[in-house]
Amino acid sequence: MSGEKRKKRCLRISSVMKTRLIFWVIYCFAIVIMYLGVNSIAPKKQDIGIKQSTIYLIKQFEGLRNTAYDDGHGNMTIGIGHAIKPNEEKLYYTTLSNKQAHTLLQRDMSPCERVLKTKVHSPINQSQFDALMSFCYNIGPDNFAGSEVIKQINREN
Repeated sequence: MSGEKRKKRCLRISSVMKTRLIFWVIYCFAIVIMYLGVNSIAPKKQDIGIKQSTIYLIKQFEGLRNTAYDDGHGNMTIGIGHAIKPNEEKLYYTTLSNKQAHTLLQRDMSPCERVLKTKVHSPINQSQFDALMSFCYNIGPDNFAGSEVIKQINREN
């Protein structure tokens, strides 16, 4: 493949990924805004957590790939959006079972759940939790912890 064709292909992939990211961000904000506007009694905070609905929402956005792939931004990824870390090089050559992919997802969701339970002070319902978990999973718990989303949610308190 010539350098020019490779460059065009990279640009095409890049614009597709940008479009998907923009859609995803708008969708998450719409969910959060929609649920924040609902004047229903929120369940107790201990009732909120990672549920099947959380996993389903994240899987809808991330998809499931049993082998390693480039996410379009130069990050090698496997399973349900798991970014392969430098100490996990064996995953480049592994085919995960669905159970292994879900195990990685559960492990990757734990830091996001901790951030949500410690940083979100306003009452939220399960649907809001799911949307925020999906957002956190995508941008990472450190980025999410200091995000404008957290500040806006807590202002509603």
